[in-house]
Amino acid sequence: MNESALFQKLNKDLTEALKNRDTEVLRVLRFSKASLAAAEKEQGTYLSDADFVKIIGKKIKQSQDSISQFKKGSRTDLVAAEEQEIAILSRYMPQPLVEAELSKIVEEVIVETSAESIKDIGRVMGAAMKKVSGRADGTVVKKLVEEKLKAM
Repeated sequence: MNESALFQKLNKDLTEALKNRDTEVLRVLRFSKASLAAAEKEQGTYLSDADFVKIIGKKIKQSQDSISQFKKGSRTDLVAAEEQEIAILSRYMPQPLVEAELSKIVEEVIVETSAESIKDIGRVMGAAMKKVSGRADGTVVKKLVEEKLKAM
C-alpha cells in the first residue's frame, strides 16, 4: 500500500508553500506532516485517507477548542492564528454533510440497528459516526440522534 492521496496532496502543497515562501502555510503543513508521520510509525504502515482525515479532523477540533479559550481570554491575535490554521487544514477534509443528508443517514442507522428508544443511543451513535466519517461534527450527530430517538 502506498501513501494516501491526501498525504501526497499535503506533500505537494508543502513543496508549493516552500517555493512561495509562505511561512504560515509551511508551519502548519510541516507540523501536520510530523503528526501524520508519527501516526504512520505507530501504526507500522501507510495511513489510509480515512486515517488521514481522522487525524486532521482531530487537529481542527483542537484548534476550535483553543479559539473558544482564546476568546475568553481576549487573545484576538491567537484566535486569528488558529482560524488561519483551520482554514489551511480544512483543504484536506471532505465536504461536510448538509443537514438533510445527515438526517437521512441517522434515520437509516436507526432502522439498521433496530433502535427502539433513547437507551439505544450508544449503538446508533457508533454506527452513525462510522457512516459520516469526518463529514459531520459528533455533537451535531448526537443532537440529531437524540431528537429522532426521543420522537419514537
